[in-house]
Amino acid sequence: MQYLPGSANPGGSTEQVGLPESLLECHAVIQTQAQLLSTQAVLLSELQGQLAALQERVNLNSNNSSKPPSSDGPGRGNRAQRRASDRKRGAQPGHKGHSRAMLDESEVDRLVDCKPEAVCDCGGQVELAGQPQRHQVFEVPPMRAQVDEYRLYSGRCAGCGKPHAGVLPAGVPKGQLGPRALSLVGVLGTRYHLTQRKIRNLLDQLMGLSFSVGAISQAHGKVAHALKAPVAEAAASLCRADALWMDETHYPREGISNWVWAAVQPLLAVFAIYPSRARYVILDFIGEHSAPQWSPRTGMPAMRSSTTSGGKSAGRICCATSIGSGSVKVWPGVSGASCSGWAWSCSAGATRAS
Repeated sequence: MQYLPGSANPGGSTEQVGLPESLLECHAVIQTQAQLLSTQAVLLSELQGQLAALQERVNLNSNNSSKPPSSDGPGRGNRAQRRASDRKRGAQPGHKGHSRAMLDESEVDRLVDCKPEAVCDCGGQVELAGQPQRHQVFEVPPMRAQVDEYRLYSGRCAGCGKPHAGVLPAGVPKGQLGPRALSLVGVLGTRYHLTQRKIRNLLDQLMGLSFSVGAISQAHGKVAHALKAPVAEAAASLCRADALWMDETHYPREGISNWVWAAVQPLLAVFAIYPSRARYVILDFIGEHSAPQWSPRTGMPAMRSSTTSGGKSAGRICCATSIGSGSVKVWPGVSGASCSGWAWSCSAGATRAS
């Protein structure tokens, strides 16, 4: 064997390396080097993936993930410092102004002409010139509840003595609150988060309706019962959604920890309260036949790629903050750098559980 300076020989020395003396030895060296390069390429690819994942986690902050601002650390300035600018507040020079458009005269309830005095201080007649300047004032009309009284008569047959009684017309509730009043109570208590006592005070002050807190609570129960069917229909449609966005937030009530879950489609949003933010909630909320399969090793959705007829990808899946976020976001065609949280999309070819 001959050795070259600066290379390793079979004995482990770094001074010389032996050169193959036959064709078979050359083939053996080439095969060994090829296997080594293949192993190193796989290891390099894994290390690059781990490095990219670590860099992505390091770059997460309250602006591009669900992390709170307090987790940004002392290196980032506070909100006031980040907004510091030499420009004055408000619209900048050259900004195109916006104002409320005037209603057409046919849509106005009342027209009031405000003309100047007919005679000037000098004694001359004042002549009107040009078109008047329009000024519209929007006012809330006086509100008073509409009260309908239904008189139910009863009597007996003069021939056989059978009793007869009048009944309420179709659509008239047996309670004291009509359909619109029930809807208003439901909206104030859910969409605007008013307590039952505040709802009672608001109805009293605005419309002169004097009800007890118990009556407001009973109204909420009637609204909830009336909404059971449409809510169930909306929840059933989640499994057929092409794109679905999901997230949860802590919702403690009366010392009990709950989580409010939201499943949002482009034209529909469904909310539900669960006692946990665990993975099983997703399957229970949107249905097992619509949820993607989960990888037992990583806990991440197992996805398969999908292409359109033109050969382009139908959508992309983002798992930017999969560890600890618990949120689910997906829109077809978005890149991994533009959103955060768990994500899947039917149009992106998510594997459905059979």
